[in-house]
Amino acid sequence: MSSKILCSDSDYDNECEVVAHYRRDNLYQKLDDPIILRDAVATRRYVSENLLDVNMSFFSASGHGNEEEMIGQDYSPILEIGQYQAHEVSGKIIHFLACSTAFTLGRDLVNKGCKAFFGYDAKFLYVNKYLREFMAPDMAIDLAIAQGKTAADVHEIATKIYKELINDPTINPTIAGYLQTNLTHLCTPVTSNQWGDVAASI
Repeated sequence: MSSKILCSDSDYDNECEVVAHYRRDNLYQKLDDPIILRDAVATRRYVSENLLDVNMSFFSASGHGNEEEMIGQDYSPILEIGQYQAHEVSGKIIHFLACSTAFTLGRDLVNKGCKAFFGYDAKFLYVNKYLREFMAPDMAIDLAIAQGKTAADVHEIATKIYKELINDPTINPTIAGYLQTNLTHLCTPVTSNQWGDVAASI
């Protein structure tokens, strides 16, 4: 059985658009033939249809989020507590580049069978001028998962990049502080088993 990768990026406002375009230009060509949903198809309907594919093993999405929802295009939830079925997420690894989705939604996904969840339990901070630095550790999560690394290894890879950037003497101290905040609020199976199994891989 071949593993498939689903990616979704909402870009309906400037905050989302900057991140979506960065992922398009710097991430997707490094993945093995991902299914990419953006603009008008970054919606609940198309996400659900693709998650139901029995070969879908990894779902990565960017956009706005909150404790109970991952938001798609035009502020419409693509995954929301109480509004999705367990078989959509069961057996999959899920990564959200969004604010606060780990806090409740991430745990709910794992409780419904998601093997491993990666995301943030607070606001994800970034500054456009330093977008490469903010995206690098998070993008490493996608790449490592796609390469078949275990959740424990994915955590180690992303954490290492975060720490290298935070400790880089050439990095603006304010930017380093924002990166430290993102690292502090990164939730993975290593930070707690409520976000899945450290041995999970696609």
